[in-house]
Amino acid sequence: MDRRPIVAIAIAFIVGIVIQYYLRLPMVIILGSIAIVILSMLLLVFRKSRLIVYAFILGIVLFGALDLEYDYITEEPIKTFIEKDVEIIGDCMQKDVTDKSTYILEIDEIIYEGKRFAVKDKTLLRIFKYEGASLHDKKIKVKGSLENPDTARNPRMFDYNLYLRTSGIHTLLNTKAANIKVIRNSDLPLLIKLRHRLKSYIYNGTFNEFPGLYGKVALSITFGDKKILDEDLYESFKASGTAHALAVSGLHFGILFLFIDSILKLFKIKE
Repeated sequence: MDRRPIVAIAIAFIVGIVIQYYLRLPMVIILGSIAIVILSMLLLVFRKSRLIVYAFILGIVLFGALDLEYDYITEEPIKTFIEKDVEIIGDCMQKDVTDKSTYILEIDEIIYEGKRFAVKDKTLLRIFKYEGASLHDKKIKVKGSLENPDTARNPRMFDYNLYLRTSGIHTLLNTKAANIKVIRNSDLPLLIKLRHRLKSYIYNGTFNEFPGLYGKVALSITFGDKKILDEDLYESFKASGTAHALAVSGLHFGILFLFIDSILKLFKIKE
C-alpha cells in the first residue's frame, strides 16, 4: 500500500464491483456500511491507529460496490427496449483506432413504435463487415435490435457483461451499414475528440515510420493494445513468456512519472 497506493486503491475498487455483481447487496446496506466506515476512520485518526489503512481500503471496496449498484439503477430505462426493433439517435465514439466497425454509442433518444423516448445510456455498436469512413465524432440514427451482453457461463470464464458494465455499457447493437444514417457532427466533449485525434495521429505516424509487424509491436508495447497483433504473433509472445510486455504496467507508469517529473524540474516547480 505504501509503495503502490494507486494499485491498491484500484484493486479494492474492482473487488467491490465484483462483490456487488455477484451478491447484489441492497443500496441501504452499502450506504450504511460506508457511513460506519467513515465514522470509524474519524475515530482511528483521533487515536492515530494504523488500522485506518484497512478501514480506508474497506471504504474503497464499498464505493466500488456503490458504483455498480448505481449503474444497475440507472440502466433500467434501456432494458425496456431489449430485443425490440428500435431506432437510436446518438453520438459515436470509435472504440479502437484501428477498428472502424465498432463504436461506443452515446444514446440521446430511442424511437420505438413511432414514439420518442429520451434515454441517456451507452451501447456497443458493431457494424457487420463495415469498410466505410469512420463514424467517430458523428451523430447518427441507426436501426436495430438491442441485446444483452453474454455473461460468464462458469465462474472462471471471461464475463463480457461485467467487462462492458465497467465502461457504463449495458447493451449491444449489431447492425449493417445500410441501417445507419449520419445526421451531423456529434456533441462529444472536446477532450474526447482531442484524445481520439492524438491517438490516431500517433498510430498513423507509427505505421508510416514502422510499417507492418514492427509498428504493431511498437504500439502494443506502448499502449498495451494487443488487439492489433496477429493471433499467431500474440501466441508466440505468450509461449515465450514475454506477453506481459504488452500490458500497461508499473514500468510504463514509472516512465511517465519520470517524464513529468523532468518537465516540472525544468520549470523549477517544487512538490
